[in-house]
Amino acid sequence: MSLIDVAGMMNTSLGTANSWAQASAIAAKLEVAAQFATAGKIFGYLDVASNVLEITDSKQSMLQNVEDGGQAVLGVALIFAGGPVTIVAGGIILAAWELWEYKRDN
Repeated sequence: MSLIDVAGMMNTSLGTANSWAQASAIAAKLEVAAQFATAGKIFGYLDVASNVLEITDSKQSMLQNVEDGGQAVLGVALIFAGGPVTIVAGGIILAAWELWEYKRDN
């Protein structure tokens, strides 16, 4: 497990927790929903950067690079084009994809 993997797993875990908190805040109509949305975008930027770093890892196969590229593109789309519900759902799907990818490769 590389340092990039560890940082990615930490970001995925924190981002998923933030997504659930954001979903709860939206459902409860809390005023802090906007702050969770901002934090979610920060986790999104970190996740995109993590995927770009993984693409540059020379040990990966072409399939892994394509998969990381897809994750980065989906992350960018969620950051710039997603609404609150889409961002939360997409963040959870991306986290599940990342965890599945790690489990498959290790």
